Amino acid sequence: MSIARWLCFTALLLICNTTSAQLQTYTNSADFDAAVGLVVVEDFESSPLGELNAGANDVGMFDVFLDAADTDGTSRVADFGLVNGSRELQLDLDNDHNTVIRFDFDQPIFGFGADFGAALTGDFLTLEVNGNLFALNDFLATSGDGFFGISSEQSFESITFGRESATSFGKFFAVDNVRLSAVPEPGSGLVAIVFGVIAASRRSRNRQCCSKV
Repeated sequence: MSIARWLCFTALLLICNTTSAQLQTYTNSADFDAAVGLVVVEDFESSPLGELNAGANDVGMFDVFLDAADTDGTSRVADFGLVNGSRELQLDLDNDHNTVIRFDFDQPIFGFGADFGAALTGDFLTLEVNGNLFALNDFLATSGDGFFGISSEQSFESITFGRESATSFGKFFAVDNVRLSAVPEPGSGLVAIVFGVIAASRRSRNRQCCSKV
């Protein structure tokens, strides 16, 4: 087996056996953008207005999944939003209705960030990524406004919003300018492995060429 193939095989084993990828959190969109590199933004301006239904709801770059119907109609795409006055996604984790809200992305991503509004920190709103749970009151202002982002060395295909306990109050919040990155962080171990494999492959080819001269 050549050195390049051996390194590729080893890299795949390392990637597949990663159980706890490094996670980084951000409270500023500029810091998030600088860390993750290429970013696409969903601002919901092209998303259809109206209430969300139980199941998957296509809002543009991702689907919003509700585990049950929000019968009071507060989970919706709405104009004149709370975040910055434009079209946004408004969601409600209601004790009487849906208890899980999940964003399902069109492809695996390595970074997620968004501007939040009215996510009052005393209402125990949580966000789960790859089995890691984050309490948003640790990152947002007491008013529930602000930016929260996360990047990971391990890709993820969804994030889930919930409450810290079943007895927590229902939680209404607004989301806008969702930022997604499908490229690993520039400093991640996976990128280093990839470049290492490429460099080793080039050195191997160079030695083979020299030996033939």
